Amino acid sequence: MSEPGFARVSLVDARAPTSAFIPMRARSISAAGPSTAPGPNAPDDPFLLGFAQGERLAAEAFAKERADLVALIAAANALQAEPSEELAAMIATTVERLMTELVGIMPVEKFWLSGRIERAMAFIGEADAARTLWLHPDDAAMLADVDLALDVQTDTMLERGALRIDCSLGWIEDSRSLHLDALRATLGIEVGA
Repeated sequence: MSEPGFARVSLVDARAPTSAFIPMRARSISAAGPSTAPGPNAPDDPFLLGFAQGERLAAEAFAKERADLVALIAAANALQAEPSEELAAMIATTVERLMTELVGIMPVEKFWLSGRIERAMAFIGEADAARTLWLHPDDAAMLADVDLALDVQTDTMLERGALRIDCSLGWIEDSRSLHLDALRATLGIEVGA
């Protein structure tokens, strides 16, 4: 049962149009009933005038919003990605410079160096008895009280914190400069650049 003064409206007819903003409103009792927008001969009904003005303001606001959105989409499409090679080179150079500076100011510590020696010794088999550990003289003095189970020799040509283990099959080297060279290679920077 419907109330007097209202007509049934299907959901398809009541949905908002897709091409422009027009607020949905209840339809009058008959299809030929009065329009809500005042015409040239329309009475000066304040409700109809206010409603028409509200529709006009809403349509103007929608048009402005739509224009702003189109401008925003155009600006977003105009954005171009930076060339990845230049950006990658800049990041790689920055990382390499920071790591070089950090390695340069870090002191050589006893526990840090002895841990690196143990990791290097793990690469050599227990059966290889011809093993000699080469260290910078200052590092050898610092590790004098550490049991390394290797014959320790000094080499002034090694940098502080570097080590070399000679064995019958070759040698194992570990140093800060080797790690920095590996970092440079990973970052794609020429060694010595």
